Amino acid sequence: MRLNLLVCLTVLFACASDFDEADDGMKDPTDSDADTDTDTDTDTDTDTDTDTDTDTDTDTDTDTDTDTDTDTDTDTDTDIAIAGNWYSPIFTHAITNTTWTELSPPPPVETIYEFEIDSYSNSGQYAIALNLEGNPWGPGAWSRFDWAWDGDGQLWTCLTVFDATSAAAAEGMPAADSTAPGAGGCRMGPWNRLTRMGK
Repeated sequence: MRLNLLVCLTVLFACASDFDEADDGMKDPTDSDADTDTDTDTDTDTDTDTDTDTDTDTDTDTDTDTDTDTDTDTDTDTDIAIAGNWYSPIFTHAITNTTWTELSPPPPVETIYEFEIDSYSNSGQYAIALNLEGNPWGPGAWSRFDWAWDGDGQLWTCLTVFDATSAAAAEGMPAADSTAPGAGGCRMGPWNRLTRMGK
């Protein structure tokens, strides 16, 4: 009885060992060890280094040196050099910057000659004047007066022209000859010797 039991246990043990060996050779269908290592390393290094260095150096040096040196000697004198009241052997003279008046006393009658000075030049020693309408000679015409000083400081005047058609024509007339005013040289005759009144 014990022998039979022992035989049975031996058989069972052997069968169990065979089963385990068969089990070791079989694949477990439920063991799905799918080791899929997908390493997707997308390294996009976009290094856009745009160095726009616009160095616009505009050096505009405009040196405009306009040196306009206009030396025009128009002789704009403040006062006419011979202004004042004068007398001569024939006339008395009242001279300003704008008028030249000559008075001839009687006999026979007092006569006045009036001139409106348009321009004068102290350096050129002349005056250009319009004859007023009441003048006995050349009313409305133009006159040129020249003056000169002699070596003794004596003033002499000359009515060089009294019937010019314009101021320009009167100014364009040649100046009277003042070389020897006491002896002559004035177109109309001798020069007039003027003495300042009060002397």
